[in-house]
Amino acid sequence: MDTTPWRPYAEAMRDHFSGKPNVTIVMYDDFERDEGPIAYWFREPSQFSPTDRAGVDLCPGPVLDVGAVLRAEPGYLARLRPACS
Repeated sequence: MDTTPWRPYAEAMRDHFSGKPNVTIVMYDDFERDEGPIAYWFREPSQFSPTDRAGVDLCPGPVLDVGAVLRAEPGYLARLRPACS
């Protein structure tokens, strides 16, 4: 499998965890370019939108994130409701 398209995400996450939260990541959604700081994807629950907060509130137990998408909510849910072993 060619992982080349994922390199920018991997590099941005590496930079974030290396203490560089102001790194900009560029995304394309439906052919529209969008960019923002990588720190957005690692924000705290107090910074969640009302929609994100509602989604989190609908998760009463452990959650399996199979989307492989960079998002803040799965990390929060993992800390809030650890997976069963």
